[in-house]
Amino acid sequence: MKIFIALLLLLGTFNKGYSQDSWKIIHNGVPLLQSKVEDAEKNTIAIRIPALSKTGFLSVVYTEKPKQKDWKRTIMIVDEDDSELWRKEGSAVKIENKVLRSYFKKSSILKVYTMALPSDPEKAALVRVRRVHLATITLKR
Repeated sequence: MKIFIALLLLLGTFNKGYSQDSWKIIHNGVPLLQSKVEDAEKNTIAIRIPALSKTGFLSVVYTEKPKQKDWKRTIMIVDEDDSELWRKEGSAVKIENKVLRSYFKKSSILKVYTMALPSDPEKAALVRVRRVHLATITLKR
């Protein structure tokens, strides 16, 4: 009986390990990246200049598994010097092409990150914040 209970607990632990956060990057309705792994080399996408000049937007959708209740997610864009250019709270955000164009005038590489903090300021003061790299965006001629 003890072995059976130990196996059930072990299987429960493995099931939690399989649920994993994921994210999608979509530009002008075209999926460019879907990932579950933070990898700066593999999660690099290129946007063509003509596609950036159209009316449209870049969409970033971050899915948490399991969902953290009472936490605020933020998605941000930084330039190649790690200066923050844009920030918005939420797990699904849209950035208009005209805004992206202005950022590419300042930097040839844009990096998309996310981070989460508890909504409660007292709990947030105790949490160490870590940015998660979602994607690196470059311009393709």
